[in-house]
Amino acid sequence: ALCIHLNPAMEIVQPGGDRDFSGGLETLARLVAELPVPVVAKETGCGLSRSAALRIYETGVRTVDVSGAGGTSWVAVEAHRAVKEDDKVLAEELWDWGIPTAASVAQCSGLGLDVIATGGLKTGTDVTKAVALGATAGGIAAAVLRAHKAGGYEGAKAFLRHVMNSVRAQMLLTGSRSVAELRNAPKIIRGELAHWMPES
Repeated sequence: ALCIHLNPAMEIVQPGGDRDFSGGLETLARLVAELPVPVVAKETGCGLSRSAALRIYETGVRTVDVSGAGGTSWVAVEAHRAVKEDDKVLAEELWDWGIPTAASVAQCSGLGLDVIATGGLKTGTDVTKAVALGATAGGIAAAVLRAHKAGGYEGAKAFLRHVMNSVRAQMLLTGSRSVAELRNAPKIIRGELAHWMPES
């Protein structure tokens, strides 16, 4: 697959960043039509809203990676790299801009898209919850890197084995025989996330 990054927040605070975002949807549609591989639309830390996901779906893209707020903030990275004071101030103001990962997964579910949940997932429980909210898959980065730093290749492997065992255990405990069944398992949504849930 070819992953296309959707990163306007990062670009507008980045020294020398791109400021022309015109034609993005048309470019996605052209890539879908012309490439022999699937195209994935990937946010980079700000999440995707339901309306953005619908517009992406209309281009022919069938997989999105929400990369919601709550994981690595690339805007924050750019705040540290900023040369001009104005760019630094703007980056600090937009540091936590975006839709949290769980909310973005919920917003993008039920639209005919395969949804990859990334952005702050740390455990098998996080992956299980993301799938229950509508994700097809969950991605973990920082926790894997920490496991690798602590124990090398075998440490990373052991960590990922634990994540898989955790997801399997929670699927058993919810009576879910497949990822599709877990997606349809009964859920209780409370707190701030309840306000983000799309209307049924």
